Amino acid sequence: MTEPKAIVSDLESFVAIAKQVIADTRDKKAIPGKLKPYLEQLIRHREWLDERFRQPNPDAFAVYTLHQEPDDSLLIMSAVFLPGQGTPVHDHAVWGLYGVMENQTEDTRYERIDDRSRPDYAELRVVDRRLVRQGEVMISYPPDQDIHRVVNTSDKPTLEIHVYGADLSKLRRRVYDPQTGRVKVIQARVPVN
Repeated sequence: MTEPKAIVSDLESFVAIAKQVIADTRDKKAIPGKLKPYLEQLIRHREWLDERFRQPNPDAFAVYTLHQEPDDSLLIMSAVFLPGQGTPVHDHAVWGLYGVMENQTEDTRYERIDDRSRPDYAELRVVDRRLVRQGEVMISYPPDQDIHRVVNTSDKPTLEIHVYGADLSKLRRRVYDPQTGRVKVIQARVPVN
């Protein structure tokens, strides 16, 4: 990957670059890869993120909207995971990427191995599991790289910055149960069980 052409040290500069990349890129699958080096820069500079967007929730991981385009072409959020907190296995139904600003999370990626003939059922296989450490960025895009689960397996809070190509609450997304194969359709920014 080539070095970014601009320096990104705050949300405003990241938003400007993201909007330009989205406008200039025909293949939407390519957008997260183009934005990755800029998000890597952004998460190195932690002073721009206000303390109110870093607050954990003891009941479930916390999500805060940092920026949303009026046409829903760009959504940026912070996510805070206390030790042991995580998402269910879910998809996004749109391109996305997230970067770990503080601490680390475990990211487990899945692929569907069923024939996709039943909307309420999916067979999944784990294809990758890794620790995503501070400063690292993960990419997702449907349908190939879109199903995953994120968990804070450490003993400290984790802070992430998430970037998506749509308002997740307006998309029909799925939450998967890998043990039973059950699939639940949701429309929410935060995946629910």
